[in-house]
Amino acid sequence: MDMESHDRIIGKIRKLIEEHASGEEREELKRGLEYIISIADEDPLTGLYNRRYMDGALKREIARSYRNRKPLSFGIIDIDFFKRINDERGHQEGDRILKEFAKLMKERLRGSDIVCRYGGEEFGTILPETESSKAYDVIDGLRERAKREIDVTFSAGISSNDVGVPLLLGKRGRRLVKGILNYGADIVKEDVEKYAELSGRDPEHVEEMLKNIYRFIGNKEMVDIDRDYDELASGLVIECADRALYKAKEEGRNRVLVYSVNI
Repeated sequence: MDMESHDRIIGKIRKLIEEHASGEEREELKRGLEYIISIADEDPLTGLYNRRYMDGALKREIARSYRNRKPLSFGIIDIDFFKRINDERGHQEGDRILKEFAKLMKERLRGSDIVCRYGGEEFGTILPETESSKAYDVIDGLRERAKREIDVTFSAGISSNDVGVPLLLGKRGRRLVKGILNYGADIVKEDVEKYAELSGRDPEHVEEMLKNIYRFIGNKEMVDIDRDYDELASGLVIECADRALYKAKEEGRNRVLVYSVNI
């Protein structure tokens, strides 16, 4: 179930409670519902948000970033050689490290940042109103503390909408995406210049961003831009962070890389 459907159903349940319950029963049902919501969004081992919650939160933050014209960064963190930890030191020790790392992330990141267990030894971070250089400083500082305090290293990839990740929302952005799906790599110069002016970015940068979109969704079948745009935008952000993470591992691990059009 997607987050939109989830929220709609929760809203209906809340309405039913308000309309058909009263007194202590109403309060008990409200508390029960909030508990169910919390465990549905929570990773049981670390207490962080889970992947399902993060997927919905990322779509909301992308839309908010465009609406408010603010930067947005997203990072994927992967603890290095975690399988070796489990094999050599046991799964209980592996679980302890995951919990300690989750605790460190909560302490290091801001209350407005969204932290989740992405899966296994991977973690996701959504950093609202944070440009790429600041996101790098924050996550690299976390890497140094993890090495010092938990004795683990990690690799991380960051995608930010100020360095090559296209968060092209709104009518013009959707028209541009439709255009490149129709015309392929032959990006219309007039559209590039208009979007560059609108977004305050260099035209060459915008052209590279649009080519990134084409590489990501140009080979997908049955794409409905108006219906699937939020899914495509968040998917592209995740893929760019994942590419940077893969490059960090390829270069020797224990490092943080910000996605650029050259990766």
